[in-house]
Amino acid sequence: MSVDTGFELCPGLVLKNRIMAASGCTGWGDALQDFTDQALFGAIITPTVTILPREGNPMPRTGETPAGLLYSTGLPNPGLNMFLSEYLPHLAHIQSPVIVSIIAETPDDWMKLASDIGSAPGVDGIEMNLTPIQLQICGEEIRRLPSEAEWCTTMHESIVAVRGVYAGPLLAKIPSVTVEPGLAASVVVEAGADVVSVGQALPATAVRANGTRRFSGVAGLSGPAIKPYTLYCTWRARMHVQEPIVASGGILTSQDAEEYFGAGATAIAVGVANLVHPDILPSLLSVSQKSI
Repeated sequence: MSVDTGFELCPGLVLKNRIMAASGCTGWGDALQDFTDQALFGAIITPTVTILPREGNPMPRTGETPAGLLYSTGLPNPGLNMFLSEYLPHLAHIQSPVIVSIIAETPDDWMKLASDIGSAPGVDGIEMNLTPIQLQICGEEIRRLPSEAEWCTTMHESIVAVRGVYAGPLLAKIPSVTVEPGLAASVVVEAGADVVSVGQALPATAVRANGTRRFSGVAGLSGPAIKPYTLYCTWRARMHVQEPIVASGGILTSQDAEEYFGAGATAIAVGVANLVHPDILPSLLSVSQKSI
């Protein structure tokens, strides 16, 4: 089977094809190794890395919905130092470009992550996770989210800080809430991002029959339930920017992939589908070739 090898997503980042593994879905290179040929991915996006290690939220962390998955993981990860020394070398065996997802709360922390990770061997790009960290951690009660204007300023300052220490391929994953997606895309590109990533989980929760919530805080909703919304976000982002867009959210079939490319995506990132349909990659690759 031929694939569109050598596809340049942005200057300095050549993917094997237009189908990427979404952040977290491959774990640290081991989650899918018994189910699918990970070398077929155009690139791998890692779980999100923070400066300090995080154990994550207490169990339960996941729950089913009729059309998706609820999860409240709390960003478990080994932290910057252990990621670089122990986890990153293991990702090399996948033989696909590695894009590292990062998140921070201050410009200094963004710079530390970007500087150390961006200069490490085996890193082909960085994706900044720009959802407010209160929603990403999920286990914390959220009293107030930043306003649209406040978060636009925060996103802009964070990207400028990263660009001060990292000149390589930079993806900016815009939030699913807080900022209108077209505006968010414009802000991150103006600040220096090479690629706009669309497809964050939507904040959600689950309530038991006795009225108590299943999770200690806010969960994220992913899967087919969010596809109509993330298609909308992709379309809105494309209306505002000419830069490449990586889109994800509820991609389970080749038709789903076609819809994202039709909405303006340059490449797509696949998550839960890899676990539900481990043999999905060949059909998605066929669609991506037709979209060139």
